[in-house]
Amino acid sequence: MEMMNSDFGFDCGVFSVALAADGIIIPGGKSAPLRKSYVPHVSMDETAGMFTLRATSGDRVVCDLPVHVMWVTHDKEPEPFVGLRCDEPELIETLRQYQGKPVQLGFKRIEVGAQKKPGG
Repeated sequence: MEMMNSDFGFDCGVFSVALAADGIIIPGGKSAPLRKSYVPHVSMDETAGMFTLRATSGDRVVCDLPVHVMWVTHDKEPEPFVGLRCDEPELIETLRQYQGKPVQLGFKRIEVGAQKKPGG
């Protein structure tokens, strides 16, 4: 399988996902959110905004969709963590099918003005 050249990503050995009350999808590993310290080489500004999320598990592509990546805070968490919004309502259910499995999440920035070409 060809891997996407991503701007940043996470290798979740035991994938987990939750849906916050405000509709934000919270991906994680071992039931903990994906914290900012997991990607220390990039700033929060570089890792927030519109990205293509390509999630894989083994040789299977779980999803390849545009998402809005944001850094979320919560009183019970020591640092900001990844939150996602997506126009595809089935994303959360698709991701839930892979809970407990190894999943790789890759994020590639969507350039402003970039549009998908027909058939591509």
